Amino acid sequence: MPRLADLSVKTKDVWEIPRESLQLIKRLGNGQFGEVWMGTWNGTTKVAVKTLKPGTMSPESFLEEAQIMKKLQIA
Repeated sequence: MPRLADLSVKTKDVWEIPRESLQLIKRLGNGQFGEVWMGTWNGTTKVAVKTLKPGTMSPESFLEEAQIMKKLQIA
């Protein structure tokens, strides 16, 4: 699985993907704001998917959190 440092200049900032390309496999947890799922992207790449409950977080706050998460590199 590629890490952030391995992604090309053209793809490293493309973080919005079609929902249809995701398959949710197993719910890992849930909380006040939503759920986290283990899933796959395009049927091949393992991903974590965060879903939000309606009205719990502003789009701006979610995007700020996503910017932080993009900096993480999981070995």
